[in-house]
Amino acid sequence: MRYMTIIPASSVDFNEGWSTVLQVSGCSHKCEGCFNKASWNKNSGQEFNEEAYQELYEAASKSFISNIVFQGGDCMFSSNVLPSISLFRRLRKELPSKRLVMFTGLTYKQIQDDLLRQPCLLELDYLMDGKYIKDLPTDKTGRGSSNQILHKIVDGISISQN
Repeated sequence: MRYMTIIPASSVDFNEGWSTVLQVSGCSHKCEGCFNKASWNKNSGQEFNEEAYQELYEAASKSFISNIVFQGGDCMFSSNVLPSISLFRRLRKELPSKRLVMFTGLTYKQIQDDLLRQPCLLELDYLMDGKYIKDLPTDKTGRGSSNQILHKIVDGISISQN
């Protein structure tokens, strides 16, 4: 898996406290008007290795950080799926008090119905799903278009939607 950047502290990427953000490379959705077109290329950025993990861990372990947000690119891009699930599991084990939040162009149902991607739901606390559609503006915090749905995930199941 490759990544574009690690943002140590952000208050704009998820509306429940401060977040550390990992922007991954690779996206097949190629949404018109995307804010991060450079992340579409799966070869952009740098390899996510142990050094990058330590940088992410150090930033996310700060007491004021509540969330670790994964955005793109897309963690559910074909070459990112297995490394992302492995990363989610490691973070869940090593930083259990942090909420894991993933943004993806796929829908919750698409992930739930895909045997390769489905295990990520067991690790996440929140899933923001749906492609960005520039012609569907929204005033809801943390999303780019009105079709995107924020799912609260418990034990792999969406228990609420907003």
